[in-house]
Amino acid sequence: MQIDGSNYQWRVGIARRKITPSTDVDLAGLGYYLNRTGQRVRDDLTATALVVEARNGDAVAIAALDIMYCDEAFTRQIRNLASRATGIRAEAICVNCSHSHNAPTAGAVRGLGEVNEAYLRFVTMQTVDAIGEAWRDRQEAKLRVGHGEVKDLTYNRTRENGPLDTRLSVLRADSKDGKTFAIAFNFHCHLTAHLETDFRAISRDWPGEVIDAIEGKNPGAVAMFLQGTCGDVILKPEFNSTSRRFEPAKVITTVVLGAMEK
Repeated sequence: MQIDGSNYQWRVGIARRKITPSTDVDLAGLGYYLNRTGQRVRDDLTATALVVEARNGDAVAIAALDIMYCDEAFTRQIRNLASRATGIRAEAICVNCSHSHNAPTAGAVRGLGEVNEAYLRFVTMQTVDAIGEAWRDRQEAKLRVGHGEVKDLTYNRTRENGPLDTRLSVLRADSKDGKTFAIAFNFHCHLTAHLETDFRAISRDWPGEVIDAIEGKNPGAVAMFLQGTCGDVILKPEFNSTSRRFEPAKVITTVVLGAMEK
């Protein structure tokens, strides 16, 4: 799990802000015109920002947001404000939404949750603040990458034996004293483990459990989930809002930790 030999060729920073909404903000997805707002907070939503700068000064930022969708205008606003604050080129700033169905949306899909403009302004500034902090706190780091396979958890909901992507990828940053301080993992799957059980709960769903477990195993580190092209890939029915709903997070955590050590 290594991309740069033994040299610390990168400067890396990571930071997080809470973006948990108030209970009058619609939760997105699941069905049409449900008027579904959160009645309780199962776990806080976050905006987590990772900044990576090369020796030549080129830099990228990735912001992982625990919300349903984002549109072009929302993304452009974050990019432009963060670029002004850090000097990172706007086109080198990626905004990734987790696609949690127990979170608000920043992209309008008619009937699937109303866009709350005040909440989006809050999320925008929290995300820009996280990117700014990650930029200010960047440190010399060694980057490592790895991957693993997540099997027997997902299926294609529209086509029998339809395409799946079972690859899970991991990026890890280690400080000069050898401690892991940033972890990003990417997987392709809808976030539906707790959806119907916690129908009106604000939640990150299974990625939140994975992040908490990874950070528990790596004290001082900050982890982030990056959604892939989940499309019609979803957890198998036996893991959706059943007594087995905690199993996906445990399986994915094991794969992430294994990929980090390869």
